[in-house]
Amino acid sequence: MSGNSPPWLEGLLKAYALVDQSVSAALAKEKAARERSPVCGPGCCRCCGHIIPVSAVEMAGAMWHLGQKVPAAKRNVILRRFGRISQESCPFLLEGQCLVYALRFMACRQFWVFGVACRAGEDVLTSREDDVLRPDTDLKMLAFAKLRTIYGMQDDGVVDKKSLYGFIKRVSLPIQMWRMHPVKSLHELASTKRFSLE
Repeated sequence: MSGNSPPWLEGLLKAYALVDQSVSAALAKEKAARERSPVCGPGCCRCCGHIIPVSAVEMAGAMWHLGQKVPAAKRNVILRRFGRISQESCPFLLEGQCLVYALRFMACRQFWVFGVACRAGEDVLTSREDDVLRPDTDLKMLAFAKLRTIYGMQDDGVVDKKSLYGFIKRVSLPIQMWRMHPVKSLHELASTKRFSLE
């Protein structure tokens, strides 16, 4: 990590790495069992219009990335999208491209579709659930546990799915609700030294 990285970023990256491992394992399993590859790829962004649960530390990571890695002109377009009510696609999407892809959210990292690309307005979780990747649950739970430590909770080594899912629900908001936050508060979030459940 560079000297200007916030203290929580390393933990967030480790949690994301665990999610990525769970996805890689599930993709390999799907390929071996059913000879299927995902249809998701560059420019595919229909899922970005759905409700995406995002924790405060994930939003802080996206805002940090936006401030550190995205050119000013594009960053300014994104920042103007905050501070107002909107049901539009994810605010970090610009011209079909995720501007925070390297630090995209856990929900985004896990969402892969097989068969045919999502149709406009389609909720593939209900229309064709079998075409949605199911990442390795054990690795996903380890990622949630890692995220929990960023909030100051102890990692006791016990993976209790019910409590971890409860924690994720407690610290997450839909991306559409994050859009209502003023940009100033999101910049402050990105410079936070420590997260808590209060």
